[in-house]
Amino acid sequence: MGKLNKKDFNKEYTFRHSRSNAVSCSTCASSSLEDEVNKIIACTDSERSRKIRIVSEQYYTFKPESLAEERVCSKYTSKPLPEGVEVPKVPDNHVIVLRRQDRGTDGSVIHADVNCPYVIEELRQAFEERNLKDDDKPIYWRRAKVSFRDMSGTVPKEILPFTFICEMSCCNSKLDYQFDRDNYRKKNGIKPNGTEEKIFIRKEVEHEIKISNTIAEAEAFFDLSYFGANTIVAGIKRDFTKDYWFGVLESSRYLHICSNRLGSKPLSEATNPVQTDSYYHSIIRGLYRNQNNQLELWLKDSRLCDWNIKHPESIRSMEVVPEGLIPCIDTSGVFKNFERRYFPAKPSFFGIVKPVTEDLKLPKNITHYIDLRAITYSELGNGWMSGTFGKGFFGEAHSTE
Repeated sequence: MGKLNKKDFNKEYTFRHSRSNAVSCSTCASSSLEDEVNKIIACTDSERSRKIRIVSEQYYTFKPESLAEERVCSKYTSKPLPEGVEVPKVPDNHVIVLRRQDRGTDGSVIHADVNCPYVIEELRQAFEERNLKDDDKPIYWRRAKVSFRDMSGTVPKEILPFTFICEMSCCNSKLDYQFDRDNYRKKNGIKPNGTEEKIFIRKEVEHEIKISNTIAEAEAFFDLSYFGANTIVAGIKRDFTKDYWFGVLESSRYLHICSNRLGSKPLSEATNPVQTDSYYHSIIRGLYRNQNNQLELWLKDSRLCDWNIKHPESIRSMEVVPEGLIPCIDTSGVFKNFERRYFPAKPSFFGIVKPVTEDLKLPKNITHYIDLRAITYSELGNGWMSGTFGKGFFGEAHSTE
């Protein structure tokens, strides 16, 4: 293969914005310092037809602006690690995650190869930090660290929530998953990037069992009136009626910590009390009054049925309800005055799994349902908002309060 000019090289090796300053043209082994005064870096890769300075292309400026810390390409070559740096071995069925370089992203970037440039630079940063005085070290959660994530519970081609796959070929070729979304790849023209049509992959997941309650015990658990009265939390007397946002957050935390997250196994195998997974369980028919004048909604588990398949408006009219559709019914009237029809974020639903009785008049192949007891949501967008709704406590907190 002959030498490549600037345009062809940049296209062949996807010259782009860097995901991390630690992996950029400024740290590449194929770079050299051209202008010490202006700190201009040049790429001297052997496949380039000539040396190329990594500078802004705004030629009308009087002073060249270095872009070396903001650019990278797939031909990136790591410099040798200092003596004494130990390269870890990746356990079977695990991937690599990096603490420092992941900061600022809206999910985790996973890597498959210890020789990946991102992993090498994280090891280098961790080694340099160990040699710093305590006062000079970054605060704990900003320190470099290479750790591992167990992937034994995943299946090939699965869509991983809040997870991005490293774009370097050494990792990308070894991680056989679909992309949920990846704005970095999309902005820099790297395929795949999550905009492709998804392939449905069925996946069975065990239900979580943190606590095991009888139906009577679960009924008592869902009494949230505690959060609307004076009480003592961590030795401090709290009046949740005055400290409103604290009551909303604490009630939500209580529900999430003390209930079992549903997997994708049959609902009959779940252990009470239960909570839905806001990522996998989505509303497809909800918040309406059924023929018994009870609040009812239907959820769809994306691990068991393809989200792209459309279902009729009245699921109750179907002779056989497809796998993965879950009825949630408020049989005790907790939400009898509940008028909300829209949530600013995907909510979590909490309740008690019960066998279907004849008076509910559900389709014959539905054997269990969730008796709805509480709803929570949290929106961390431009205006923070959180809400908890249940027996004895209806609250919504805003960032402006």
